[in-house]
Amino acid sequence: MKIVCLLSGGIDSTILLFRLKKNGHEIIPLFINYGQKAAKKEREAAQKACEILDIKLNVIDIPGLSTISSGLTTNEISPIDTPVFPNRNLILLSLGAAFAQTNSCQVIAIGLIEGTNFSDQTREFVKKLESTLSMEQNISILAPMITLNKLEVVRLAKENKIPLDFTYSCYFGLDTPCNECLSCKDRSNAFMIE
Repeated sequence: MKIVCLLSGGIDSTILLFRLKKNGHEIIPLFINYGQKAAKKEREAAQKACEILDIKLNVIDIPGLSTISSGLTTNEISPIDTPVFPNRNLILLSLGAAFAQTNSCQVIAIGLIEGTNFSDQTREFVKKLESTLSMEQNISILAPMITLNKLEVVRLAKENKIPLDFTYSCYFGLDTPCNECLSCKDRSNAFMIE
């Protein structure tokens, strides 16, 4: 099956990419730069994952979205205090659907996992958006890890020998991760317990 896989360079999307490839799917990885502070480091990590799997990374740059104030895009707002970009997954999946359509593809994969407090990372959100997107085109959203928490996805990576050392998770986009933002803490906790 041909699948557009949204790839952020983080743990979850990287594991998803490797699993889809291992299962024999034709993968079209897509990195979206929405003006996030970590775009450069995330893209480097996404590129590394694609190099390991010998597949081409596709990129959509929409840096103008950074004018939407959020902790992920605006320097004056801390991602520690405000770790959200409004409607991020709605935007990413909508762009993914448009990209899929231009690539004769009817499936978009996203590395959503359980245990987040964001409404656009729930099964209900995925189901409703899939229904909405299907009004325009026949599209399916694949979120196979949505019932797993961060610890379980890290275990899954270890069981499947998926390398994670090059992945990037810090919202600040620093060379040395801050270890204080929500994403850094989730990553650190998952590896510490494991």
